[in-house]
Order: sequence, then C-alpha cells, then structure tokens
Amino acid sequence: MAALGLIVGIWVPVLATLGAALLVCIMLGAVLTHVRLKDAISGTAPAAVLLILVVALLAIHHPLA
Repeated sequence: MAALGLIVGIWVPVLATLGAALLVCIMLGAVLTHVRLKDAISGTAPAAVLLILVVALLAIHHPLA
C-alpha cells in the first residue's frame, strides 16, 4: 500500500506523503527489530538506509516543507 501511495503520489501529492509516512513506520520497526535482536550491522544497515531515504522523501513531500 505504501509503494502504491508513492506511485500514485506522483499525481496526488498527499498520497506520497501518506505512503512515505507509512514506510517510515515500517522501516523504523525493522531497524528497532534488528537492534533488539542484536543483529550485525550488515543486517541492520539496509533497513537503516531505507529509513533515512524515506525520511528524506517525507521531508520533500510534506506539505509544510
């Protein structure tokens, strides 16, 4: 649903914001799960990088930005 929101968000910006916010929640949960399970940094890094990218996307598409 979040990816669909990002795609449709090309034409309807509010959906890009909602999709990015949903992905932030998902990626934050993924990073916290990796940290809680004490995974190696190589296991945590992909989720952390995606979290950073989605936060940047949310900052770009947020109506107040």
